[in-house]
This record gives sequence, structure tokens and C-alpha cells, in this order.
Amino acid sequence: MKIKALYFNPEKCTPPETILIDDDSCSEELHRLLNCTFLDFTFREFSNKSFYVIIDDCGRSKAGNYVSTFAINSNDSKIIHDIFGSIIIAGFPSDDGYITALSEDDVKLINRCLIKYQCANGIERFAFLLDR
Repeated sequence: MKIKALYFNPEKCTPPETILIDDDSCSEELHRLLNCTFLDFTFREFSNKSFYVIIDDCGRSKAGNYVSTFAINSNDSKIIHDIFGSIIIAGFPSDDGYITALSEDDVKLINRCLIKYQCANGIERFAFLLDR
């Protein structure tokens, strides 16, 4: 079975791409896609719906890693939460703890939360705005 997820590489500065991960080799594929040894699983809410965000647990310590940014509006102030390196967004885990596939509506919802902005140095970047 294939699991639909979104892969976001901040170095490319393009919107996330839809990927299909083979359920039988899920762990190996996640490690390969994120180019990492240790995975970290966290969650984020997009428009009050929770999703798994899978990251390189050692991403901060790797030289030259680009940043995936999550911005949260709270009482007119932005809270910025940076994650270093590429990320994979998948469905919230099932009862047995495994990631689940995104639906087409999930993909649309997450992409609606994506904004493009310009850094102080003039480089264009994407961020996920979590209160949309």
C-alpha cells in the first residue's frame, strides 16, 4: 500500500510536492528522503486539523541546512518556529502508531496554509501559516 504525503524541501523554494511512500519500506524511505539517520515525529495543526510532521532529528547540527518555517499568529504577534532541513507531512497516526495517508482535501488544506515571503536579504522563501 502507498501512503500519500507532502515533501517540502526549503532549499528548492518551491511548494511541497505530493509523494507516495511504500508502506512496506516506510522507515527506509523517510530516512532516504530526509537524508538523515534519526527521524523525529512531531505534529502541527493546520486549520484545527492535526498532521504528522516528520523531520531530521539532527537537522539543526548539519552545516548548510535550509530552514522550514512555521509561523503562528497569536494575538497580533507572530511566533516563528523553524525546523532545519526538509520535512514530510503525513496524516495523523492510526491507533497502531503508524503514519496515515493524506486525502486530497488534506493536501489542499495544507497548501492553502503556505505563504511566500521575502527575507531581509531578498531571497524568497515559503512558510506555513498555521492559523489559516
